[in-house]
Parts: sequence; C-alpha cells; structure tokens
Amino acid sequence: MAGPSRKIAPAPPPEVTYAINLAWEETLEWAHAKAHERLKQTWEQEHRFPEVAWSAALIAARAGDTSTSYAWGELAVRHTD
Repeated sequence: MAGPSRKIAPAPPPEVTYAINLAWEETLEWAHAKAHERLKQTWEQEHRFPEVAWSAALIAARAGDTSTSYAWGELAVRHTD
C-alpha cells in the first residue's frame, strides 16, 4: 500500500551546514550574538533553508530572546516544503 506522496526538501549545501555548525559552536562559548549574526547573514545570502531558521530560533531562545525566536520559527515554518 502506497502512502501519500510527499516532496523531500533538498538538503542545505555544505557551506550552509558549516555555518550552522559554527553557530552552534559559538553558543557553547556563550557567543549567542555572534552565532545569531552568522545565521542572519547566511539567511540574507539567499540560503533560505528551514535548518538555518530553526537553528537561529533555537539560539535566540537559548539567549532568552523570545520574540526573535518566534520570528525565526515562523520563517522556518514558511520555508518548509
């Protein structure tokens, strides 16, 4: 029995995955602002992948910035296909 057909979103390219990983490493050093700026720049360079937005949302939440976290979460949902 076949299930519903569903598109699989493409994985982010290696440079985007690298930026996400660097951002998480920065949060381990309590450099949340630097990590957020890295992901914001990645997003603004037209790398509009939900993984970028979800990571930015989680990093903002860890920094205690609820409104920014929600904004990034909304972007992540909009860019999930």
